[in-house]
Amino acid sequence: MRRSTIVFFVFVLLIGGLIGYNQFLKNQPPIEVVIAVDPSMRDWANALAAAFNQQNALVGVGGQRASVRIDASFTDMQVWQERTGWRSDSAHPDGWLPSSSIVTVSLSSQLPFRVVESSLARSPLMWGGFESRVALMTADGLPFDWDAVQRAAAAQRWQNLGGGADWGNVNMAINWVNASASGVSAMLTAAAAHQQSVTVDRTALLGADFSAWFAPLRDALLNARRLAGSPALAMATRGATAADFALLPEFQWLVDLETLLRKERMAFAYPAYNVELDFPLLIWEDVQTTDAQRAVLRAFADFTLSEAGQAVLKGFGLRPAQGGVGSGDALFARAVQYGVRYQLDGQRVTTPDRLLSEQLIRLLDN
Repeated sequence: MRRSTIVFFVFVLLIGGLIGYNQFLKNQPPIEVVIAVDPSMRDWANALAAAFNQQNALVGVGGQRASVRIDASFTDMQVWQERTGWRSDSAHPDGWLPSSSIVTVSLSSQLPFRVVESSLARSPLMWGGFESRVALMTADGLPFDWDAVQRAAAAQRWQNLGGGADWGNVNMAINWVNASASGVSAMLTAAAAHQQSVTVDRTALLGADFSAWFAPLRDALLNARRLAGSPALAMATRGATAADFALLPEFQWLVDLETLLRKERMAFAYPAYNVELDFPLLIWEDVQTTDAQRAVLRAFADFTLSEAGQAVLKGFGLRPAQGGVGSGDALFARAVQYGVRYQLDGQRVTTPDRLLSEQLIRLLDN
């Protein structure tokens, strides 16, 4: 047999072997990683994971299928406060996708998370309220923001502001501080607005001036402790008996807007001193972490940041990690007439350290 013929057959065998090996890998069970998310993120995180899994992404040298499963068993604050039981020598997720980098600051050494991607999406805090209530708060030209809200809270009852006798007390909602990073963020915007600074001074929060200003707000907020799940959904189903207005992540308002409008026309606005949820992705990094797990989480991050992944998130009212939204994004376009903006202005408040976050929680949860 001629030498060239032998070389050809060897080449064919090698190619066949590689194809067979790759086919073997593709037929193996996928490499699955579990990513923990806050329960408020369950719907869109599951949709994102399903879209990623449908791509049949291949990772590793040989190319094995990657898969992501979402676990929404614990809130961001339960992780931050070490109330999950996660340890390297016991059950824990492979990754964590919290709503905000606020809860990634000063994590315990028992939680060896490392950042894979600093932001997969964005959602600023946004005021939302039933238009009749917002009209009273802003009747003299004050914007729908903390000063108008504080003055309404100090009035205690809507009747004292010119509202109906049956409107009851002035009730505001946030996602509760001890269970939600967005609740801590809401308190951060209040402190920043009072201090008129993007960097909040912890000492000033202990002063008599802030205490007097915040006292009526605290009274107006206490009803929010009893609201289960999303306050926006509670307002959509129960109307003003749940809350008259709230400061929540923009995406929560957008997904429930249609139901909210069945109760009453809505009014939205953004705090002058705002906090943006940034949804970082982290990996549990210890001696047991494998290259395959790292590869799957990297692939998931890359997919999420792709046009296809960001389209999934926009469908749930989230803004892309980079770039903006426009009239082609249905949830945003529908809400523009009520005050949602495609482009945001205002000032971004500096991420607090752990001591400041704990102090903000104590403003309400004590």
